[in-house]
Amino acid sequence: MKKFELFVEGRKGVLSDWSVYCVKGEDREKFFQGQTTNDLMSLNPNEFALNARVDRTGKIQFFFLNIKTSNELYLAFPKSIAQSAIEELDKFIIMDDVEIEALDKNLYFTFLTTEASDNKFEGMLYGVPATLSFEEIDKESKEISNEEIEYLCVENGWPRWGVDITAGDLINNTRLNDLGISYTKGCFLGQETVAKIENGRGASFYPSFLTSPSVQKLEIGVFKINDRKGGEVISKIGNVAMVKLFREFRIDHKSFIVTQNEESFELSFNSYSKELSKDVFAHDLYLYGVSQFQAEKEDLAIATLSKVIKIAPNYSDAYESLGVIYGRQEKFELGIELMDKLLSVNEESVMAHTNKSLYLMRLGKIEEAEEEKGLATLKSFAEFGKIAKEKKAKEELDKQKEEEIIQRESMFKQVLEIDADDTIANFGMGDVYFHRKEYSMAKTHLERVIAVDAKYSTAYSLLGKTLEVLGEKEEAKRIYTKGIEVASAKGELMPANEMQARLVKL
Repeated sequence: MKKFELFVEGRKGVLSDWSVYCVKGEDREKFFQGQTTNDLMSLNPNEFALNARVDRTGKIQFFFLNIKTSNELYLAFPKSIAQSAIEELDKFIIMDDVEIEALDKNLYFTFLTTEASDNKFEGMLYGVPATLSFEEIDKESKEISNEEIEYLCVENGWPRWGVDITAGDLINNTRLNDLGISYTKGCFLGQETVAKIENGRGASFYPSFLTSPSVQKLEIGVFKINDRKGGEVISKIGNVAMVKLFREFRIDHKSFIVTQNEESFELSFNSYSKELSKDVFAHDLYLYGVSQFQAEKEDLAIATLSKVIKIAPNYSDAYESLGVIYGRQEKFELGIELMDKLLSVNEESVMAHTNKSLYLMRLGKIEEAEEEKGLATLKSFAEFGKIAKEKKAKEELDKQKEEEIIQRESMFKQVLEIDADDTIANFGMGDVYFHRKEYSMAKTHLERVIAVDAKYSTAYSLLGKTLEVLGEKEEAKRIYTKGIEVASAKGELMPANEMQARLVKL
């Protein structure tokens, strides 16, 4: 992905179009916890996150970056809405000890760093791990361009005021629903409305990601799927676009015929990640680094894996992979250094001692190599013991599960004696037989469910899996196709996406 290519060499910038405010007073955290959508209390000191304020009907008034320190809060708003946002907040500061003061300062940012301190704040910016500061952090990195920021926002679904988010938008229909709301923190203004929508069918139209050469032919605005409004192109750059997509069509990797201005394109859409976090980014960056190594681009792989370690110092696989590359390049001292760091984050690593032994042997340090080999053997035995314990625990768990299944089976059979068409009992029996690998029996019950209730989406999913095992691949395809149609029409996107994934494999 382009976002990884951009940041291996580093990027920095300044939030010049944002206004910054400082909040002081003993009640500052309590006030913002009750007035805004995200969980301020879960933020550690010197971290920042997206936050928003909605009205009682769940419609967005503004969004902002919330920066938390031990002694104050900082708020950063897009300049176009900053004044109105502060005026709205001031209306509700009545008895609280809260004081909001404008600051004549810029916020600088650097990507892929982990430098939180009293003057540096960690979080996700444009979907990338970043450090914010009131002073320039890194004078060496290249300045990020507006085009690169736009690309990141589209690729990661990062919200932008006036582009994909405006005042009056229902927050459930925006990426802030994933990135700027906590549904577990307790009450906030508008919480009852947004929770009711979230727990129901969710947003009718919601941001999705599109990547295709056809993006260049699409225009900003509405497009149709199946002769109805399928969605709307919100923003695009190059071959990628952010679209707001109707719920029935939010099925990853499923192809649709999209029509706009009497031109038609066959396109498939992808859901944005529900979470943009440092750990998720580090994992994806690690996979990118490994792919560069497999492509024999070792220098790029080294630079990438070094970045992984910088943003996620406990990512043990990155140390091991980087050490292996150095060993391949016969940089054995560096390889040993990486294996020692691996042991500092995972002292049980067998491969750390194994690789270290190999590198010491190549350096002619035979005695030290034998010592590491012995430690590798010792830890291998410990690993075998751990595996044996895990196997025994699994056997106990399987035994408990079988006892539960016997109880469920008895209950379902009693229900079916009274009503042979009961869909819940038939589905339950199908699940029981599937678990026991009695697939023909599972098929009979699941087909009964669908015959009685053609909209029982999870029955299609389990029946499709059953048919796959029975070798009835064409029938499985038919069932998945119908099941996807049923589930998407009901807004049940989890079973729809699962069935689509299996259908693609078939």
